Amino acid sequence: MPTLILGHKSPDTDSTGSPILWAWYLNEVRGEAAEAVLLGEPNTEAAFMLERWNLPRPRIIDDLAAGQPCIIVDTNNPAELPDNIQVADLRAIIDHHKLVGGLETPVPIEITIRPLACTATIMLDLMGADVGRMPDWAKGVALTCILSDTLEFRSPTTTPHDREVAERLAAELGLSIPDYAAEMFAAKSDISAFSDIELLRMDSKAYSIGGKSFRVSVLETTAPAAVLDRKPGLVAAMETIAAEEEVDQVLLFVIDILREEATLLIPNDPVKTVAEKSFGASVTGDTVVLPGIMSRKKQIIPNPGGLRRVAPFAGSPRAAAVVEPDHVLGLGEEEPARGSDAGEMAQGGERGRQMRAGQQQQRHRQHEPEAERDGAQLERVPAPDLMDELAQQIVATGMGRRKGAHRTDAAQPGGRRQRRAASRQRPVTAQPPRDLHRAGKRQQHQRHARLPRQKRAARERQREIKRRREPGPPARHRGKLGVDHRGAENRAQRQRRADRTQNRPGRAAKDQLRAVERHDQQRGDRGHRLAAQP
Repeated sequence: MPTLILGHKSPDTDSTGSPILWAWYLNEVRGEAAEAVLLGEPNTEAAFMLERWNLPRPRIIDDLAAGQPCIIVDTNNPAELPDNIQVADLRAIIDHHKLVGGLETPVPIEITIRPLACTATIMLDLMGADVGRMPDWAKGVALTCILSDTLEFRSPTTTPHDREVAERLAAELGLSIPDYAAEMFAAKSDISAFSDIELLRMDSKAYSIGGKSFRVSVLETTAPAAVLDRKPGLVAAMETIAAEEEVDQVLLFVIDILREEATLLIPNDPVKTVAEKSFGASVTGDTVVLPGIMSRKKQIIPNPGGLRRVAPFAGSPRAAAVVEPDHVLGLGEEEPARGSDAGEMAQGGERGRQMRAGQQQQRHRQHEPEAERDGAQLERVPAPDLMDELAQQIVATGMGRRKGAHRTDAAQPGGRRQRRAASRQRPVTAQPPRDLHRAGKRQQHQRHARLPRQKRAARERQREIKRRREPGPPARHRGKLGVDHRGAENRAQRQRRADRTQNRPGRAAKDQLRAVERHDQQRGDRGHRLAAQP
């Protein structure tokens, strides 16, 4: 049974091309049977990719058989997968979205989620050196996915790594990125063959926010007027989809790729409230333009917790500022709905305010002058009357108030040790905290310099140890003479050895002279003894 590689429902370019890429890798490189499948009709840009690189459209499925091996790419949200995904044999997840949760597996699986703009970029990293074995059509699919998800590097989700990979693929294929991206966006902007409901479901994701359910649809185009001209039909389709899927609101953002802005349709007052609270926009009609809004993942639906999002400056579509609203989309934190009562929502807002206050204090401490931080640290030191003697010495020494504070207990009243300790307790001038360690090292060296007697005693001990380790005099002299004659003996032995090994001309004469001297000495000794006899 081959492993099925599938993306999310309403497949876009990345969710269409990434299964094809990973199926090629498993089949051709790892030797595992795999098949790329889709969970719906691909959008016009994905269809352009298949036609441009002469690829057949993958098989479309609705559900999975029990025990079917599968790998999920470009999503980890169970709401965007088949309803019976839990009965399948899930082998791995490769994604670049936030971890939603809700999927359960009987055994551990491989999960790769990286903060990159495109799943295809992650797959090429996982392939490693095997990327060089990719055919041109696979490189073209990967390039198309990256340019689609990054909107030709205009999206705030773009990373330098995504750009580097795309530029390398384009160079290997001999393609111009601006020209190829223009062809892609022109194909994406052709919506003439789709109904209003199909447009809303083409690139749409469901969210549960603050106890309310939303479906957020995004249409990326280079010709937003073609979409906005169908505004009455789209508003009616929003109500139909909300009733069919039992969601509270359907939001439609029309992304102008070239102008780098989004237009939000305002069909009712709740959506108007969302636009005003979440984006700080002033709504006067049935649409509102949001400059700089390009990404649903990073700007429309903020990161988990809903504490930060990027909002544009008025008058500059590229410039943006970080704002911290109390609620995501003006309605609460982005997380699975756990309750809809007002008390829980108010509690979440209070937690958000506390977190923001802590963040502001942390930023203030980072920019606070160093001297002020040191002064505040000294003020926070407990009063001496609340600390024991040892704690006072530790604090005084650590803060650099005086030198030698840890040796005051060695001073005795009226003695030399007291005067010596007092002489070492000189006040220290104020110095930055980074120099405290250096001052302590100088103090340590000075303390050693004031103790010559200890140094001399240590040197004597070393000499004694070295003397004891040396071998003693020979056994025939030890205890008898008390003097080590090893040096003289060694010299004589060396001389005799040299005489034996070298045939010197005067050796016989020397031997004869020694014999005569010994004879004379013996005679003299014998004559002396005879003369002493009676």
